[in-house]
Amino acid sequence: MSDQDDVELVNDSLERCTRRHEFFEAFYRRFSESSDEVAAKFAGTDLRGQTRALRESFYLLLRALGGEPDAWQSLELRALRHDRRHLDIRPGLYGLWLECLLETIRSFDPKVDATIEAAWRRTMKKGIDFMIERY
Repeated sequence: MSDQDDVELVNDSLERCTRRHEFFEAFYRRFSESSDEVAAKFAGTDLRGQTRALRESFYLLLRALGGEPDAWQSLELRALRHDRRHLDIRPGLYGLWLECLLETIRSFDPKVDATIEAAWRRTMKKGIDFMIERY
């Protein structure tokens, strides 16, 4: 599949997931409960603001993979915020993040199947690799 095919599948799946406002709350609950380290990173975090940032990051990544250079520039700023000198989100946490995300997607997207999940994995891996390279 091409990046564009993946972008379309992920975008459609994200739209289905976010029809229910509890999607991001469920994801953050699952992710925070996945490890003490993650729970500590989110202690005291404004989840409304965090949810907004994550939603924006998803769409930025989709736009970047769709060929918009400005979206990559915005992702650069997010990567800087997550690097070792700022929020210090170590590379090992991204795999856990992805698994928690996929588990949440499976419970919110009624159309999710192996093809859609694979598109999510490929798409998010590109974003994760981007973040890790800038750690």
